[in-house]
Amino acid sequence: MNKILVVIAILIILIGSYMYRVAYHKTVEPETPVQEQSTMEVEKTQSKQGPDYSRIKIEKVLKTDIESGKGEVLLKQKQALLDYQVYIYDPARKGNRGKLIYKTNEQGEKVFLNKKELFKGWSNSLKGLREGGKRTLIVPNSLSKEIKNFKVPEEAIVQIEVTLNKIL
Repeated sequence: MNKILVVIAILIILIGSYMYRVAYHKTVEPETPVQEQSTMEVEKTQSKQGPDYSRIKIEKVLKTDIESGKGEVLLKQKQALLDYQVYIYDPARKGNRGKLIYKTNEQGEKVFLNKKELFKGWSNSLKGLREGGKRTLIVPNSLSKEIKNFKVPEEAIVQIEVTLNKIL
């Protein structure tokens, strides 16, 4: 009788642990040795031709305010002093910053809104930004093709980090 109870208890424990794993998707995967992991990382970086955009669909410029700023609001038909950096968008890197393509000088760059745009939608992407404010723009590859001032690889998504220094 005791043997039967022990077998039943073991079966209950095995079934319970299996159900726990299935219910919470906690499958145990064998660990990869450290040496193999570092070799795999090296192979990935060597074979990589650029960021993988296969799962990314961006149809319009995405704006994210990093700092709101406290000064005057930038409206259309204004001149502004901007500090900005243009990167290749790379979701696998810290801050999504890939290769730096362009950076303004320390004093910034004068920009006339609605005059000569960096890309279609550049002026609209900056409207509403306050002096001292910082904004990140993710420019889809359909619009980044228009950026002729910099060497933007074909089909690249671009990330622009903008700081509005002053409205002139």
